[in-house]
Amino acid sequence: MKTLYLPLFSIILFIISQFLSVTSLAQGVNFSSEYDRITWPVSLGVGGGITGDDGSYKRVAIYHGNSISLQVGSNSPNIAYSKLFINASGNVGIGTTNPDQKLAVNGKIKCEEVIVVVDVADYVFEETYPLKKLEEVDQYIKENKHLPGVPGKKEVDANGYEVGLMTNKLLEKVEELTLYMIEQNKEIKALKEENKKITTELARLEVKNK
Repeated sequence: MKTLYLPLFSIILFIISQFLSVTSLAQGVNFSSEYDRITWPVSLGVGGGITGDDGSYKRVAIYHGNSISLQVGSNSPNIAYSKLFINASGNVGIGTTNPDQKLAVNGKIKCEEVIVVVDVADYVFEETYPLKKLEEVDQYIKENKHLPGVPGKKEVDANGYEVGLMTNKLLEKVEELTLYMIEQNKEIKALKEENKKITTELARLEVKNK
């Protein structure tokens, strides 16, 4: 079994220069089996290294007992220059070394699509759903300055909001609004029908009184 001991920073530079591919790594180290590896000693903090394989899996595994950090902008190891950070829990940080979620990004994200998996708010259409009366909603808005069940400005400023949860809450409000519109439409139709009957009765009385 081949074992090379190199400083952590040298390992990171080696990975970048070889474009993180097994083929390129093989040119520099000649991995011939999954047991060949580059390691750094425990004296650096926690032991770790990079393993190759015999080509059947075509992968490179970077392992470390504590965390892995990709640093750019410094010629010596410095956590302040960490651009990509993975902690022992598997949380990934971009622009942060303290990721408290599976992916934490300190900055803007640009992408073409985001897929959020949540339970949609179709429970609003269940017969047992406690739909508030519009008078209750009106009073709540006057007192709290936001819709019932939706976080207000202070809460969002302090804690942000979960995209999936907020999307579902907005859908809930759209479905509630639909129910209100359906109910109002029924009332309007009933009023029209009642107005028609009154108009017909007035016309009959006018004819009778002539």
